[in-house]
Amino acid sequence: MSSGLFTVVAYSNSNPARPLRSTKPLAFIPDNLHMGSDGNLITAGLIADDPVCGNVRSPNEFDLEAFAVCPRPFVAMAIDPQSMEGKDLARGPANDSFSNVTMALLVGNDIWIGTFAGDRVAYRSLKP
Repeated sequence: MSSGLFTVVAYSNSNPARPLRSTKPLAFIPDNLHMGSDGNLITAGLIADDPVCGNVRSPNEFDLEAFAVCPRPFVAMAIDPQSMEGKDLARGPANDSFSNVTMALLVGNDIWIGTFAGDRVAYRSLKP
């Protein structure tokens, strides 16, 4: 995973320096990647370009302190490790009480969401 490049990259097990395939650049900053029970890669992160908080597409513009205090919308996504195609699992608006989402975990029919800037986790049902 490359948070700064807004992509998830698969590397060779025999040569970890050799990238095999990658997602297209994502609209969010992927973080805390793990494999779900169905084999998909699960990640979550903040929307990079937000009209209130600004655009963090360039590493030169990134200011962690300013970033942490401005609530941003988020995306949680499942990525097929073979095709590297992603499917949104959840999206959410900016929220003053729960922001800076950096992880998602599937638990049954629920998605649990965590943040680097808080003292709680959130969850929601994925049932239609």
